Amino acid sequence: MLIVAAVVLIGFAADIGKVLGDSLEKGKKPASVTIFVLGFWLLDIGNNTLQGPCRAFLADISGNDEAMLRISNAIFAFFMAIGNLIGYGLGSYSNLYKIFPFTKTEACDEHCANLKACFLFSVFILTTITTFAVTLVGEKPLMAPTGRENVAIVIIGDGDDERVVATGFFEQIVLALKSLSKPMWILLFLTSLNWVGWFPFLLYDTDWMGKEVYGGSVEGTAEEIELYYEGVSTGALGLVWYVLTLGITSLAIEPLVQVLGGVKQVWSLGNFLLAVGMAMTLGITSMADQARNVAAVAGNGGSLVLPPSEVRWASLCLFALLGIPQAVTYSLPFALTSIISNSVGAGQDGGGYSEWTIGCVIRRWQPTGLCDGGHCSCSKRGLHLDLAPNLKNRVHCSIFCIGFCNIKNSINAWVRMPIK
Repeated sequence: MLIVAAVVLIGFAADIGKVLGDSLEKGKKPASVTIFVLGFWLLDIGNNTLQGPCRAFLADISGNDEAMLRISNAIFAFFMAIGNLIGYGLGSYSNLYKIFPFTKTEACDEHCANLKACFLFSVFILTTITTFAVTLVGEKPLMAPTGRENVAIVIIGDGDDERVVATGFFEQIVLALKSLSKPMWILLFLTSLNWVGWFPFLLYDTDWMGKEVYGGSVEGTAEEIELYYEGVSTGALGLVWYVLTLGITSLAIEPLVQVLGGVKQVWSLGNFLLAVGMAMTLGITSMADQARNVAAVAGNGGSLVLPPSEVRWASLCLFALLGIPQAVTYSLPFALTSIISNSVGAGQDGGGYSEWTIGCVIRRWQPTGLCDGGHCSCSKRGLHLDLAPNLKNRVHCSIFCIGFCNIKNSINAWVRMPIK
C-alpha cells in the first residue's frame, strides 16, 4: 500500500499540483514538486523496508552454507539487474501512454503520461505477484514467548539465567546496537562509505553526460539544449551497458570468490574498481573540456560541438565498468553481514542467519531498514533480540521486491529520458 500510494503521488503530481494552484504556464510549480518529492520519499522508504526482509529471508534459507549464502545474494542482484533492464525498457518507449490515453491531461503532457503508464504496468505486476504470494505460500506463524503477538521480545542472559523482556521499537535499536560486534561495526562503516560514493553518480550520471561531457545546458540556447539531450541519450545507452554488466557479474560472483580466495578479496576488488570509475569521471570531463577548447580556438563552430568519439566511448566503458562493483555491492556486503552474525552466535536456534542493513541506511540517514522486518537478531554477552520471525512475511517481501524494482526503475528511466 505504501508503494501504491507513492506511485499515485509521483505519477499524478502534475495533476494534483494544478488542483492545488500551480499554473499551467512554463515556470516554477512548487505544489507539483512538493507532491513529487513526498511520493519519491515514500517510495524510497518502501525500498528500504522491502529489501531488508528479502535479504534476511535469503540468509535464513541458506542456513549455515556460506557458499549458498553468497550465491543467493548474487542471484538476487542478478534479478535486480533484470528489473533495471525492464524498467529502462518501459521508460524509453515514448508512445507507452497511448495504451492508456486517459493518462494525458491538460497538466500532464506525453512524457508525464508515459510515467503514469509505467506506473500502471508496475502496479499490475506488483498486485499480481502479491496475490500469488498471499494465496500460494502457506506458513505456521511463530508466536512470541510472551503470548502477545505484536510485541517484540528480548531474551537476556544464557542458560538458566535467561529472562524474557518485552521492549519497544527504540529499546530494540539501542540493545541491538550495543550488542554488535567490532567486525560488524567495521562492515557497517565501510558500507556507508561505499554508498556515499555510489549515490552521487547514480543520481547525476545522465545529467553529467549532458552537461559536463557534451557541454549542453537545460536552460541555454536551442543548440545547447540539443547537446544536453544528446548527452542524456548517450547516458541512457550507458545505463543499459551498466545493467548488462551488473547482471553478468552477479552470476560470476561465486566463481570470483573461489578464484580470488574469499569474499573479502572480491569485495575489496569491487571497491577498488569503484574508486577507479569515480576517478575516470574526472579524466573524461577533462578530455571533453579540452576538445571543446580546441574547437573554440580552431573556430569550428565554437565550443558547441559533439565530443570526439574517444570521449563518448570512454563514457560508455565507464558505465559498463561500474556494473562490476555494483554487482559486488548488491551481494557481498549482505553475505558478509550474515556470516559475521553467525560467527558470533546470532540468529535463530537451528542455525538461521540474520542480517542487518544499518550500513545502507546510514548513508541515506533514514530511520528505515534498521532491521530486517520479520527477523533481526544479534548476539553478544548473552543478549538475543528476536522480533517473532514470520517466514510468510519474508516470502511476501521477496516477491514484492520484484514488482517494486519495476516501479522504481521506471521512475529512473523516465527521469533520464531525453525529452525534446
